[in-house]
Amino acid sequence: MNTRFFLARHGQTEWNLQHRIQGQLDSPLTPLGQQQMQALADSLSAVKIDHIYSSTLGRAVQSAECCQVLSEFAVKSHEGLNERDFGTWQGQLLSAIETLPDYNDICWQVNNSKPPEGETSLACQTRGINALQTLAVKHPNQSLLIIVHGEWLRCTLAAIGDVEFNQAYQIANASCFELEYQADNQKLVLKP
Repeated sequence: MNTRFFLARHGQTEWNLQHRIQGQLDSPLTPLGQQQMQALADSLSAVKIDHIYSSTLGRAVQSAECCQVLSEFAVKSHEGLNERDFGTWQGQLLSAIETLPDYNDICWQVNNSKPPEGETSLACQTRGINALQTLAVKHPNQSLLIIVHGEWLRCTLAAIGDVEFNQAYQIANASCFELEYQADNQKLVLKP
């Protein structure tokens, strides 16, 4: 009764090009971002994808819709898949915040530090793991494509213990990671 997950970061957005922190704000996919997601769909065409889920944020929904050809069911959104809330840092240029004294602690670690009015990476991680477990229980023995965000991936994959990224920017747009939820021990495992 294992569930197979393909976790993918959304395609390139306008704010990605500008090196602007999106968090739970949004910007549309660029033409390249749409091409990246179509290429991801092509790369997964040999896999039977039962359902596609995305965060509720527009860039993830738009990315998921580019992959709609993989599933006979409409894309569904789940709030647990939303990007980390970066509070007052959202909308700021990366260059404006990366010199702040607490930047490395907030953006390179998984801990209880957070930007002003934002969410900790541990809270994002807990939300991410809970969302995956909920979806696994809802869809046993199925394969799900999950479209999420760079920081969400960094935080969530850190909980599995097999992957470590210092920053969300190390995870390229449209990158994809395969996980398996093992129902017998309720464990998420990263596939090689």
